[in-house]
Amino acid sequence: MRPHVELIQQSDLCWHPAELHGGTGRVMQRNLSYDEEDGSCSAKLSFETAWDRPGGYHEADTEWFVLEGKVKMGDNVFGPGMYWRAPAGLRVPDISVDKGSEVLIFREYGDWGFSVSEADKSDFRT
Repeated sequence: MRPHVELIQQSDLCWHPAELHGGTGRVMQRNLSYDEEDGSCSAKLSFETAWDRPGGYHEADTEWFVLEGKVKMGDNVFGPGMYWRAPAGLRVPDISVDKGSEVLIFREYGDWGFSVSEADKSDFRT
């Protein structure tokens, strides 16, 4: 469990290029929280252009919550208010995000690592 986090003022947090490895397009990221010990992070992403990435697996448990726009993962389309979770090492299909979309990403127990792959990582955890 993460330690207590103080309230923050969103306007005090800076935007920087997103740490979405393996994708194409321009995405900006604003970290809402970050754990320097294990790499866990909560971040808001703003997609300045269309963005896509081939299928593969994350090194950390990863969750996406769509605030605005459209995210397509495989045959599934996610709009505002929709959510998906990918346990570390479990392969996710190709993903594409429309320009102007905004997403909250939550990453637990790992960094932004992503490997393009046709299979799960051999030792993924559930």
